Amino acid sequence: MLAEVYGVVEETLKEIEMDYYIIPPVVWKSTIGIAGKGREKEKPLAQKYIVDTYGITCTEDEADAACLGTHVIKKEKESFDWA
Repeated sequence: MLAEVYGVVEETLKEIEMDYYIIPPVVWKSTIGIAGKGREKEKPLAQKYIVDTYGITCTEDEADAACLGTHVIKKEKESFDWA
């Protein structure tokens, strides 16, 4: 289901000719220090990071999204267009 949503968002961005870029999971996981082997270990680590950092309990997908956002703020804030 998440992959389908991703596909719709990507197609919409292309249709409206909006710039976007993809940050691979290995990149944002490195930024926030998530190191594990396999989904079963990494997903709970992302959730723990969000609880420890923001005090928010969330699903695995929500944690991934929040971690990705954290990466952008930490590493790409200079080039990110906030408008």
